[in-house]
Amino acid sequence: MADPPLIKLRMSSAQDGARTPVYCATSPDVANDTGLYYDDCTAKPAAALATPELASELWTRSDAWVGGSA
Repeated sequence: MADPPLIKLRMSSAQDGARTPVYCATSPDVANDTGLYYDDCTAKPAAALATPELASELWTRSDAWVGGSA
């Protein structure tokens, strides 16, 4: 059998990958949080590149890709 591709060696299992989104969707501890980035069930600071201008551009392009009106 061939060795798995290198990318698969760093991938999480489906269960591990789902842990943080399920936590954010169901935990009363974060029910009132908004606009935060979570990794391993913990709020993390956004990258310095994540500016409001970049967020606006991403929103505009995403809206256009799905046929929105922005």
